[in-house]
This record gives sequence, C-alpha cells and structure tokens, in this order.
Amino acid sequence: MVFLEDDSVEEVKPRVDSVAETFPDWTDENEANYRKHLWPYVPNWEHTLDTSFARLHQDLEHQLGMMITAGIKPALVIIDTFAAVSDGSENDASSSRMLWAVARSLSRKYGVTVIFSHHLRKEGQIGKDRSPIHERLHPSMMRGSSANEGAARFILQLGWITWDEADRSGLDPEKAYNLGYAVGRVSKVKAAKPELLFLDRIDPGDPGQGCFRLHPKGEEIVATLFKNRGKLKELGLQFQLLVALSRAKEPIDREALQLQVFGAGQKARKALENALTRLRKDGHLLPRTLQVSEQGLRHIQELLTEAPDED
Repeated sequence: MVFLEDDSVEEVKPRVDSVAETFPDWTDENEANYRKHLWPYVPNWEHTLDTSFARLHQDLEHQLGMMITAGIKPALVIIDTFAAVSDGSENDASSSRMLWAVARSLSRKYGVTVIFSHHLRKEGQIGKDRSPIHERLHPSMMRGSSANEGAARFILQLGWITWDEADRSGLDPEKAYNLGYAVGRVSKVKAAKPELLFLDRIDPGDPGQGCFRLHPKGEEIVATLFKNRGKLKELGLQFQLLVALSRAKEPIDREALQLQVFGAGQKARKALENALTRLRKDGHLLPRTLQVSEQGLRHIQELLTEAPDED
C-alpha cells in the first residue's frame, strides 16, 4: 500500500497507529505486517515544479519497485488528492483523460488498484445548503470534469448525515452533528444502479475507534432517508421471514411459512423466493438451505436489541 499524501509521513503513521492500538488482540505479527506493508510516500512539493500525475508516477514506480525488491507484492495505491496531481485545470476533460491513462498503465504494469481521493463542489458539502441526501450524493456534485465519472471503474461517494436527517431516522442527532454517520454511494461501471451503504463511526474506546463500519440496520435507515416506502416494507418482511425461520421446527413447511409472512398466491410465492435469495446473499442463511446462519442469528439479536420498547 502506498500513500501519496499532502501530509508528511510523520503525520500519516500516527493516525494509523492510533487505530491499531485500540484493538486488544493486536499482536506483534499484526504490527510487523502493518509496518512491512504500509509505505507512505510524500513528494518533495517544494522542489517539484511539475506535480502532474504523468510526472509523479515515475517516482511512484520507483517506490513500487522497492516494495517488489523487498518481497512485497503491491496491491493498492491511494493518491491524495486528485486535484493535487491534476495536469492543468481539473475541469479540463483532456487533462483528466491523460491522468486516467497513466493510472490505467500503472495498474496494468504492477497489478495494483489505484484510488484517487477527491472532493465535492461547494454546493454539495454539508452546511452549504439544505438539499436532500440523494442530491448531495449525485455524481454531478464531484469537482472537475464529468469525464472523471466515465473513466473510473467505480466511484465511492460519502455524504454526511445532518442532525435533522438523523432525528427523522431514529438516530442520535448529536452524533450526526459531530459527523458520526455517513451514506456511501457506490457506482460501478457495469452496475444497473448504485449501491447505498449506511456507515456508523466507531465510538471512542471501542476497537477501531474513529473508523467507519456498516450499521446493522443500514438498509432500513437508507430506505427511510430516501423515503423508499416499498423498500422499507420489503426489508420488514425479510426480517419477519428470518425470525420465523430461526424459530421454525424441522422439517420447515414452506407453504405455511409463505402464508405466515407473505400470504397466499403466486406473487407471495415469488416474494418468498426473492427474500430467501437475498437472505442467503447477505449470509443470513446457509447456502441452499433454510437454516439460519450464525451471522443471521447475530443480525436478529442486534435488531431486536435496538428495537424500542413498546408502552
């Protein structure tokens, strides 16, 4: 892993150290692997007149060559930031195309994934307006040429949740105010539609503090934020089905299960099969069975624990 950072190496490593130190089972072997595989690299910006990626990638190739000589197979190159290595104006489509051509060349030659960190236009940043989250996460909010969207194999956008959005979704508004929640929008070149992920910042004192993780009720929260009533109903039925399967006795009567959760008829039968497919895909059911997995049982426990008490 190689970082091309605006910050110095002395600033980068303590950040990673502070996260690693929160894991109680962090071993000497983990520490040795981390030290071996994290290669922060910072160009000498003061003495580098040409800061374009077309020029700086030569320095990066030297770093990758050193890793290979040391017996380390490079896998991920993170460039921070896209604007810092743009040749000319980041709004110029021809300059962007040249940058992406160099990135693809680097990827093919060394077998690495190249990731650029980038920023939003001012109107897409939290606090700049009160536009809804689906507008703040639109690809048009990215700075620079629209050619970047077409050139990238995938785009991960992060949008902070405002305190009022958190309040409406049953989340902690104070945590949202302190940037504790985010929605990730993953767009892939060949995907029919983007995938939305709800992320929760790990609280201080817990392993991985300050990092983000998937929220156990993420799909439901995203559906609430985007006012997708159909998705909310679908997720509710999936959870009912999972709970019913966890309590069912062998052999499981599929017809009775369908009637209990979805009702009768052809549409209900199709809804049952779709829900089973999704539960298996999420790892909540064992493959090709109706048996709830350990992950599925934990998911049930997490959601039931978080459910509010009824009066």
